[in-house]
Amino acid sequence: MILKKELIQIGLDCPDADSALREAARAFVDNGFATEGYPQAIIDREQVYPTALPGAAFDIAMPHCDAKYINKTGVAVITLKNPVEMKMMGDPDTTLHPKMFFMLGIADPHGQVEMLQRLIAVIQDADLLNQAYACQDVDALYDLMAPKLGD
Repeated sequence: MILKKELIQIGLDCPDADSALREAARAFVDNGFATEGYPQAIIDREQVYPTALPGAAFDIAMPHCDAKYINKTGVAVITLKNPVEMKMMGDPDTTLHPKMFFMLGIADPHGQVEMLQRLIAVIQDADLLNQAYACQDVDALYDLMAPKLGD
């Protein structure tokens, strides 16, 4: 999995899930990782196939969309100033309140399984999640997460 420092965002202040997803996805477009259609594709997919999950310390989400919107693979960690309301993966009748996104831009869908396995290990680690959320700058968050989400 390829964690990209230029995609990491800390303390996004967004009133709802759609604006948080759009703002987080914009970094993929601005840095050449995704096409202009990526932010809307993320939002559209989230409405049909929710990605929020209960993490060991707090709720998280793993937004992603079809590879046709991806120019090159990248993974972002995004922390939100305040949790947003999202539906739970596999149980859309359940509402969760993620305050961290692991946003995926996967150019090769065959690499998705290993990526998801690494993410599952991360979201089951309460100490790691709490440390990540407490990071106040991109370098610190990158240095913490790169060993878990790096190549």
